[in-house]
Amino acid sequence: SYPSSLAVMLDSIYTISSLVDTVYKKFVFQTLQLNSYDIMRQPISKPKLAKVVMRYLSDDIIIKAKEDKLKYHLSDIQKLPYPFSYLRVDKNDGFMICNSNSCFGHEKDFNSVKEVIKTRVNI
Repeated sequence: SYPSSLAVMLDSIYTISSLVDTVYKKFVFQTLQLNSYDIMRQPISKPKLAKVVMRYLSDDIIIKAKEDKLKYHLSDIQKLPYPFSYLRVDKNDGFMICNSNSCFGHEKDFNSVKEVIKTRVNI
């Protein structure tokens, strides 16, 4: 089986919404709203679309830092305790931890970032 084109597009648009501009989030919401009956009735038949729904409901976590700091921790992103974590190059000192609405943490090292995310998502 392969993911539907709708699910791939929505996943990409939601990523753009989180990393570039939140105005795209309304398109994701409207599309999910139109397809919500099918998704909730049989999520197993549309697994990628169901994942987009879970991602939309729980929101992304974006870790912002300078490019050289992010490159060093590129492999660590897979080990974070939250599945919808993304990296974004920024010019601040340290690591900023944000969701799509606001930032909720500023840490100096990546181990502290892990701890903040762990406490934030109650793991």
